[in-house]
Amino acid sequence: GDASKLTSGPVTRFNSDSATRLNADGTPRGENETALEARKMLRINEMCRFILLSDERVAYSLASAVVDALEYPDAYTCRRCTKICHRILEACAWDARYTQLIGSRMFGKAVKAVVTEPKWMVGIEWDMINLIRDIYVRLVLGQTLLPGGQGPAIQQPKDSTNPHAFEQAKNADKPLIGGGILCTPTDLPREIFAGLPGIGVDKVRQLDAAMSQKRSAKDQKDALRELLRVAAEN
Repeated sequence: GDASKLTSGPVTRFNSDSATRLNADGTPRGENETALEARKMLRINEMCRFILLSDERVAYSLASAVVDALEYPDAYTCRRCTKICHRILEACAWDARYTQLIGSRMFGKAVKAVVTEPKWMVGIEWDMINLIRDIYVRLVLGQTLLPGGQGPAIQQPKDSTNPHAFEQAKNADKPLIGGGILCTPTDLPREIFAGLPGIGVDKVRQLDAAMSQKRSAKDQKDALRELLRVAAEN
């Protein structure tokens, strides 16, 4: 591996006067803390890669269990599951082996939960909408987000050799700082939206245009909420 990674850790704030590295509580950092943090980050990344990408049998069983838990009738459980789903997206959205699971099953269950409005969904609607946004922009629109589906979407440029594909994000192999996208977009989420009551192809196209033009988290989530509201009322 790259030995330099053992001496590079998470960014911490600096003392502007002496350039002494400080901990979050303001205490000076010890000589070994940077290396210890770097090792911890390497372990986290390697564990994530092993669980989700190394063995398909392990990965599919784990990811399927998390996706199925999105329908579990308990708000606390579902909120925790949305966070794990974001982690799966950040680590695996770029991998075509996950497209069916994420773009159809995970997306479909999240959309169903918002549209049908079961009692246990009270208080976690925005968590589900944020998950829907994270899936849609990564798999359909070629946009990346910050970890946890936060922040404005960053549009990836079109692939110069393929007008129907996007260039991969530079952080595709770094899920802890955002992860990547599906370079060749899938229509699975679009098909799920188009099949909702009161929604058709035209409304989905309008949604794509709105989310491409206005990429702030608020604007994109508001656009998704409006489309899902129309479906819920029909």
